[in-house]
Amino acid sequence: MKFVLAFAITVLFGANLAAQSSIQGEDDAAYVAARDTWLAGEDLPALRALSELSHAGNAAAQILLARIAAKGALHSHVTGQMLRRKRAELLRMPGGLSGKSWLEAAAPSVPLAQAFLDAAQVDRRGAGLDVLLAHGEIGDALIAAQGHVAHGHADAVLAAFIGSGLAIPVEGRYVLRSAIEAAQGQNGGFDLRQIPEIFRARRLSAGARLAWAPLHPATLKQDAKQRAAATDLLPDLAPYQPLRQFCERHCPGSMRSCVAVVASFSLGPLPYNSPAERLISNELYWSSPRIEQDIRNRVSQSPFIQVLPTMGDVDQCAVDTLLRG
Repeated sequence: MKFVLAFAITVLFGANLAAQSSIQGEDDAAYVAARDTWLAGEDLPALRALSELSHAGNAAAQILLARIAAKGALHSHVTGQMLRRKRAELLRMPGGLSGKSWLEAAAPSVPLAQAFLDAAQVDRRGAGLDVLLAHGEIGDALIAAQGHVAHGHADAVLAAFIGSGLAIPVEGRYVLRSAIEAAQGQNGGFDLRQIPEIFRARRLSAGARLAWAPLHPATLKQDAKQRAAATDLLPDLAPYQPLRQFCERHCPGSMRSCVAVVASFSLGPLPYNSPAERLISNELYWSSPRIEQDIRNRVSQSPFIQVLPTMGDVDQCAVDTLLRG
């Protein structure tokens, strides 16, 4: 394990240097205009512009378009009725029946693009996590890490996160605690002295659990104790700041219970993270005009949406606001 950690720190030294350099095309006026059009909520014009730039070899456009394409809630409201061929032409690079991810075009020259591809391969022992972390893609690194832990690579996950030297946000503690427990089982006794103090706790706080996964609507409705915790904690957790803004705007008199309701219909983990934090920070995304519609789109696609009208006893204002569409 010590060798793995040392190797991770060595890799991350180089990766952090790479993170300091710009991504080809991110300063181009056409890319900036396309990005800002997307943030304004003008989906089709933005996606078409990003597609044109991707075909022209703009790596920043290729990465952003690929990340949007990977998150159906960000585009299915405009692409869902398209023919598969037309949807692939808009969102993906040519190749095969449904096209290929534009990450494949950017990967040879942009380590971040390759890292997104690597991290998605859970059989590759934590590959790509170090580069994602070095580029500030903490949310996607955590989501990928969960899959790597489940496939027996907890030691590699811990090496990447500990070696990064980054402060792990509260929403990461659930994943990292799972990795510690898995590594202890795999190695017949994991050396907790290598783990930051914050992850050594035997029990996770309610806030850490909720930050990663909010309550199921049925639990929120039926379990008074857990409902009280969600109402108290969720609005102050970083991943749910977009919901706090949404509820302060629409339900100022019941903001906290509104956040709990909307969160319970938001598929996670980290449902409102930017599709590419290196190119669009969460803060920029959350303050953009499009975030309101993205919240509504994500809630509308929840597999539990049919029970939304029954949640009025938790927060009727939230129910009415979401049903208005």
